[in-house]
Amino acid sequence: MKRVFAIKLEKQIVIAELKSYTYVFLGSLLLSIAYALLIIPHHIVPGGILGLSIVIKELTGFSVGWIALLINIPLLLWGTKVLGTKTGVKTLFSMVLVSFYIDLITSLTAGRVFINDVFMSSVFGGVIIGVAVAVVMNGTGN
Repeated sequence: MKRVFAIKLEKQIVIAELKSYTYVFLGSLLLSIAYALLIIPHHIVPGGILGLSIVIKELTGFSVGWIALLINIPLLLWGTKVLGTKTGVKTLFSMVLVSFYIDLITSLTAGRVFINDVFMSSVFGGVIIGVAVAVVMNGTGN
């Protein structure tokens, strides 16, 4: 009886983790779409690592995804030390996805502008980024 309960409990833990990673994946994809289609083509510079990456891209020509990944590495190491391995692994998963998808979407669309109005692009981009963060936070319980 105890073994059956342990297997059911382990299965619940695995399902919960898969659900959590699914939310991280969906949120990361949404965030990447917002940046690649709405923020980066208009040269909008929000705060944070991705904003800094956009500025460095404009100065050097390197891709936003690679720059963000490189800047995030020391922060990931510090965050993993402070918050633990489980959080660090999910953060690494999200970092790699966001960097990869921003570069992929940017290359597929060739930096084409989809909304000509900078204000509307920033509003829609901000809303989608907010939804992406909410998806990740609600899905991971952080």
